[in-house]
Amino acid sequence: MSLRSPSLHLQSLRLPMPRHYRLSVYVSTLFLALLLAFAAVTVVLQYRQTKAILLSASSILFDRVGQEISMSITGLYGSAGSVARLLATSPAAGAATLEERLAAVPMFAGALAGDGPVEAAYLGWDDGAFFLVRRLAGRPAVAARLAAPEGTAYVVQSRAPAPDGRMTGRYVFYDGALRPIETREAPDYRYDPRERPWFTDALASGQPTVTGPYVFFTTGEIGTTIAVRAAGGRAVAAVDIAMAGLGDELAQLKPSPSARVVVYDGRSRVLAAAGDGRQAGARPAGATQLPVLEDDEKALLFGDAATASVDWHGEAWLRATSVVDLPGIRLGIAVAAPQAELLAEANRLRDWSLALSAAVVLAAAAAALALSGLATRPLRALVAEARSIRALKFDDTPPVTSPITEIRALAEAMDHMKGTIRHLLDISVSLPNERDFESLMGRIASETIHIASARVAAIYLAEPSGRLKPIVARRGAEPLGWLPDELDPEADRSHPVVRAAREGSVRARLSVGDIARLYPRLGSTQPVDVLAVPLRNRGGDVLGVLILSQAVGTFADADQRDLLFVIEAVSGMAATAIETQRLLAEQKRLLEAVIELVADAIDRRSPYTGGHCRRVPAITEMLARAAERATEGVFRDFQLTAEQWEELRIAAWLHDCGKITTPEHIVDKATKLETVHNRVHEIRTRFEVVKREAEVAAWKAIAGGADAPATLAGLAAAWAGIDADFAFVAACNLGSEVMAADDVARLRAIGGRTWTRTLDDTLGISNEERQRLAGRPERPLPAPEPLLADRPEHVTRRPAGGEDAFVRQFTLAAPALLQNRGEIYNLSIARGTLNAEERYKVNEHVIETIRMIGKLPFPSNLGHVGEIAGNHHERIDGNGYPRGLTGDAMSRRARILALADVFEALTASDRPYRRAMTLSKAIAILAEMRDEGHIDPDLFALFLTSGVYRDYAERHLGRDQIDEVDIARYLAAA
Repeated sequence: MSLRSPSLHLQSLRLPMPRHYRLSVYVSTLFLALLLAFAAVTVVLQYRQTKAILLSASSILFDRVGQEISMSITGLYGSAGSVARLLATSPAAGAATLEERLAAVPMFAGALAGDGPVEAAYLGWDDGAFFLVRRLAGRPAVAARLAAPEGTAYVVQSRAPAPDGRMTGRYVFYDGALRPIETREAPDYRYDPRERPWFTDALASGQPTVTGPYVFFTTGEIGTTIAVRAAGGRAVAAVDIAMAGLGDELAQLKPSPSARVVVYDGRSRVLAAAGDGRQAGARPAGATQLPVLEDDEKALLFGDAATASVDWHGEAWLRATSVVDLPGIRLGIAVAAPQAELLAEANRLRDWSLALSAAVVLAAAAAALALSGLATRPLRALVAEARSIRALKFDDTPPVTSPITEIRALAEAMDHMKGTIRHLLDISVSLPNERDFESLMGRIASETIHIASARVAAIYLAEPSGRLKPIVARRGAEPLGWLPDELDPEADRSHPVVRAAREGSVRARLSVGDIARLYPRLGSTQPVDVLAVPLRNRGGDVLGVLILSQAVGTFADADQRDLLFVIEAVSGMAATAIETQRLLAEQKRLLEAVIELVADAIDRRSPYTGGHCRRVPAITEMLARAAERATEGVFRDFQLTAEQWEELRIAAWLHDCGKITTPEHIVDKATKLETVHNRVHEIRTRFEVVKREAEVAAWKAIAGGADAPATLAGLAAAWAGIDADFAFVAACNLGSEVMAADDVARLRAIGGRTWTRTLDDTLGISNEERQRLAGRPERPLPAPEPLLADRPEHVTRRPAGGEDAFVRQFTLAAPALLQNRGEIYNLSIARGTLNAEERYKVNEHVIETIRMIGKLPFPSNLGHVGEIAGNHHERIDGNGYPRGLTGDAMSRRARILALADVFEALTASDRPYRRAMTLSKAIAILAEMRDEGHIDPDLFALFLTSGVYRDYAERHLGRDQIDEVDIARYLAAA
């Protein structure tokens, strides 16, 4: 709003314009202008003084840098000169043969040890002989240039006369312990010291000499040489000083990031530099000469004055120069840096002063404007306007003369407005985040009470029968403590809630008698105004009613109209939340019903698993509740959210859904020969045929003149043997006993007996059976047939491509055959009634469970259903299936389901192939499984100590199954 708004508003009220209004503006403006001028002068003077101080300090710093570099160079050459003089006075200078010179290698290595500046030491003689020791440790580039063997620390380069008088070269490589590694002849090594300035100058002068900078013959590095003539005048000792180390020191002495430090000789050749892009002490690749300063660089670095300011490329630089005199050579040192970097601190102080001045000016501006506002009272119109916005009306408000009161009133009005907006936003935010329906409705009721400044709020929901049922009633932020009665739309037509459901929003005034009739427990002694608003969904259907009560006269009629607009907005949000919650609840009930339908279908499919899919969730929930109640041990922090509980319940119900794909005859296989029917009846018929054939043979023998009593006695004995063999086969078929090797041998012997087939066995068979018989050789009838056999047609092989990609990701290994119905093969099953192929098919139900659950579009909050359900046959020791997980890789909920599945299977009483197991026996088996690493030992201990095993037994087991269990025995064993 502009500054003229208050005056215009005051004019509309015909109030006199305050005469000091414009004066306060002028005074505030003048005060701010003076403050700005003072701040500007202060900042400029402070910056100039700081700049002068820093420039002076920079000059001193440059001089110190030059001195440190000069001292460093002097010390560098001094230490190198000492090494040269040491070599000149050593016995090695007088050595006449290469062997004598090699004996001095330890002395040379001692002079070169460490990271000093001397990188090579050598001797040259007037006959052209040369002996050099070079340090290679820590210098991979030089070692590579010389093709030094691995582990070389020093190399000797020598040139000495051969027996024939010719000079020949040799390289000897030493390790760190000065043991020779390799000796390499170098006939083409033609380095003659007599042709080198260091030799000739030192030999002529007799004093230590320093060469000018040059590129070293062997390494290609930049450096200088210090040479000293040895006693006797025939030899010269010298050392090479590499400038790479000096360049590193220059980089450390740079006074600023962009500064340049250069060491050069009298011909402007660069020995070492930092900050100009060069690698100090090294020449450019392929160059044979030293780098030379360009004219542009000379303009920056050279000058008459020791310290000066230079304009270089449009930027001010500060420069300082100095010289270093060495024997036979003078070196120059130049240091230059941009003044902007040297004055960075001054600039920072200037910027900080400007920021501080700006902050002071802004604070002063705020204070001036606040004081002028208090003086002219321009805020009273804004207070009235804020109150109008709060009440959703635009009527004029009386002026308030006290400026402090106006400010306070404006703050209160704005605070109330913000509170109203905040409550609306809280409701909108709570709609998607609140999962509990009753809590959500209570939150809406409480927030609506704040928005409407009401006393009591209640929400009724429409039932399918048409009745209106109260679900929440609040007085302020607290529950009312009781709920009103349900309303019958026919019997309670006059009730405001019923009227609102039929007619729309209703405003009414309830007398004390009306309150006593409608809400007798409210105990009100004063009449109240009520506002009832229907809650409608997007289709316009009434989902419920929101009713508010407030003191009579709290709001005028206009206020009620404005308030109704806000309340209807809140009711729309509440209706959306109710509809969403109902849809979610209905979808959840539908999902649970479908899941239970699938589980019930699996149970009804086979009497062997009847009730399994219903009882496993019961055990699972009981054990998970016990884990939540634990206050110590590994489960003391175990708690499941509502979403995690839902995941666990769904996984428990669906854990065996893959059994839909398991053939029924495998699930229900009670004997070894059973498929769709029990094939022992076919075998019984064969035995009958064998008996009849024996009888026919006996009567034929008698008819042929054989002794009748003896023949019939032999027939009776044969029949007894056949009956005994069949009884043995029938007993094997039951699978109740473990098959020993002798039993299998007897089976094979019995199977070797034959009977005579006189009918074609390809008649009356299906096309699939005919395909299995394809390739079998034809046999003329009558044909002998074995009593028991494993025939090729009994075998069904797996598809050529093997299992699909989904199955191959699991560790559950599939047998080579899809199925094997061989009679001897199945009768020889060592334990139980299932062969390997059928056992795999049963175990495969877990993979199918994972496959089926993986295809269900579960929301993200149910994303672990597959993991929980698919791991219920895994073992703690990793020997389970289908993934072979260990206990650490299984979630706690999956381990709970695994234990529940095993316990239910052990105690189930609806398995027709075995008697119901007692509780104590089932617990004993569980203890063995714990000891074998099958189930979680902590869960098993909780299963016992919490009493879950007995609670489940009392609800789901027969009375004859429940006996005493000594849990202390199993806990002690753990």
